[in-house]
Amino acid sequence: MIEDEAVGLKQIFEDIFGSRSAASQHDDRFDEPHQPQDYDADPWMRGAGAQAADAAPYDAQHRPTRSSPQPPGPAVVREGGIPRLDELRLHQGTIWNWNRPVYDSAEGGHLRIEFRALPAGPTPVDMLASAAFLVGLTIGLRKTLDSMLPAFPFRYADYNFYRAAQSSLDAELLWPTLDVTSPGQIIARDLCRKLLPVADEGLAAVGVADEERALLLGIIRDRLDSNTTPATWQRRTVEAFGNIPRPEALRKLVEKYVIMAATGKPVTEW
Repeated sequence: MIEDEAVGLKQIFEDIFGSRSAASQHDDRFDEPHQPQDYDADPWMRGAGAQAADAAPYDAQHRPTRSSPQPPGPAVVREGGIPRLDELRLHQGTIWNWNRPVYDSAEGGHLRIEFRALPAGPTPVDMLASAAFLVGLTIGLRKTLDSMLPAFPFRYADYNFYRAAQSSLDAELLWPTLDVTSPGQIIARDLCRKLLPVADEGLAAVGVADEERALLLGIIRDRLDSNTTPATWQRRTVEAFGNIPRPEALRKLVEKYVIMAATGKPVTEW
């Protein structure tokens, strides 16, 4: 179960950005810049429009013919309308990238990026805390992103991902700064603690109430203080069972996981 979690995280990352050789995944050296799939890696963080433009030609079209009598999209736009783009929307329903661009003509039309890689569980409040931290950082870092990214090519994010998967909060990561020494090295736990005020500022900017921010980001802070994540809880629990056959240990782990998850308490309180 624990190993499956690590393998799953690795697969998510490689589904988003492409794959690497087995040797390079465990190599502490920086590899040559790794291009995500066939996309340009510089800049490797782009908006919904660029994601959508990439997705359509990259994946094989399952239904290339028009399915409705509506005029072609450009003609509809020239007349001030919102194109339905039925074929594109059908195509989007057949690909499931972890960063998935989605277009919909309803309600005046909109384009969004569906982020599907947030961890599930172990309890609803844990999931809300993880989402709040991510959304807060997405908004809070927006002002400095353009200044930080030139010093942070994709290969550094690639490197960070594997270090974090291997060592969790103890991982030594690279992080961009605004000075000439960028990027600098920092322990993942210290980086998260440093970014908590940034996440709080981001959530406040979009109107999240003080009490809700304090609750959800407080759960993240508790994880840092106790050095406890869902994965580390699983490992510690298995170790606490002592020298028993592994299948029995995993069965007992799942039984305890179900009981504790039913309490609704964050994993730091288990």
